[in-house]
Amino acid sequence: GFCVIIAWGILHLPIKQIFLVCFVVILTSSYFIMTFIRTLYWKDTVTYLEKVVETTDFHLPPYVLALEYVNKKEYSMALILFKKALVSIPYKSFVYNDIGNIYYLQNELDKAIVSWNDALKDDIQNPQPYFNLGLAWEQKGNWPTALIYYEKFLTVAKPPLPIHEVRLRIQRLKAKINTER
Repeated sequence: GFCVIIAWGILHLPIKQIFLVCFVVILTSSYFIMTFIRTLYWKDTVTYLEKVVETTDFHLPPYVLALEYVNKKEYSMALILFKKALVSIPYKSFVYNDIGNIYYLQNELDKAIVSWNDALKDDIQNPQPYFNLGLAWEQKGNWPTALIYYEKFLTVAKPPLPIHEVRLRIQRLKAKINTER
C-alpha cells in the first residue's frame, strides 16, 4: 500500500509534496511498527496487569487481574490477588463474593459460606451473596436456611438478576419441605 502511495506521489505531485508524502508514510510506518512491538511486549491482559500490580498499590489492578485468573481457572492465584485487593479496596462486598465463588468452585462450601457472609457484613444490599448462600445451603441439604437466603435475595434483587429462577427454587424447596413433614 505504501509503495502505491509513493509511486502516485512521484507521478502526480510536485517535488515538495513528494517529500511531504514520503515523510507521512515513514511516520505512519514507524508508528505502526512501534505499536506492534509494544503488543509483543505486553502479550496479553494478564501480563499487562501483572506488571501494573508490581508497580502500584492501587486496589483495582489486583482485582481485575484476579478476575482474569478466574477466567483462566487459576483459582489459587486469583485468591491471592483478591485478598491483596481487600487490603485497600473501599467496597469489599463484591471481592468477598468473588472469593466465596472460588471456594464454591473448589467444593469448599464452608469457606464459601464464610466469604459470602463477609460480603453481606460489608453490604446487606448486595443480592449476589444471598443467592450464593441459598445455593450453598440448598446443596448442603439445609432447605429452610436456603429458603431464608433466597427470600432475602428477592427483597434486594433487581433485573437482570435471576429473580424468576429464584422464585421457582423457592417453590420447589417449599414443596420438598412440605413432603418431608
